[in-house]
Amino acid sequence: MDINIAYQDNHLLVVYKPTNVSQDSLTKDIREYIKKSKNKEGNIYLKALYELDQCMSGVIVFCLTQKAYDRCNAALEHDETDFRFLAITVGELDNLNGGHSATCELLTNGKYRRVPELNKSALRVDFNYRKLSEVKPLTLMLVEVNRFLPNTLRFGLFDMGLPIFGDSVYGGDSLAKNTFVAFLLLDVSIMHPVTKERMTFRCMPPSEHKPWSYFDLDKLLKYRQTHS
Repeated sequence: MDINIAYQDNHLLVVYKPTNVSQDSLTKDIREYIKKSKNKEGNIYLKALYELDQCMSGVIVFCLTQKAYDRCNAALEHDETDFRFLAITVGELDNLNGGHSATCELLTNGKYRRVPELNKSALRVDFNYRKLSEVKPLTLMLVEVNRFLPNTLRFGLFDMGLPIFGDSVYGGDSLAKNTFVAFLLLDVSIMHPVTKERMTFRCMPPSEHKPWSYFDLDKLLKYRQTHS
């Protein structure tokens, strides 16, 4: 698989992850790319700062040294890293913006379910959201978080009664079967571990494909970026 690189230096490697490619597979390909490009054998330090669901596309930040990872992870733990996801959900949203919180646990089938906060294995899902547009019965949403775990945001939107289009795990395939999941990491904003420069990387959705094509993404996202 070709590696689509958004940024690279001696500390970070930022790569676009395609839809329906596992992060393990991508990491393996990146490791081989580094070996070939640097003509290097043996152990290579390569560690992702976060993990995306297999069904999603977006940029992934890989750290190339332990020091870079420790610094980036510390910033992540202190909520200094910003993630914005774009989702097309099945259902209508009355509020233009708001927040959602839930506690959940992971089942053996890879699906999350809501549980009481007192449950020892409970994970908390917190995010803010904004409705960008709607083409009934679909809603285009922007989801903003500082931290997340794989699959939890998909559960969180389902918990709101808004499963993501195409997500068969949470009932989002009611309008179309065997299609892609309309959910991606739109952009990530991080502090460079050495230069301390604020860096933002964006991954646009395939605007020519349905249901993304139902929305004027360029106009909506340009406006949103200008007014953030």
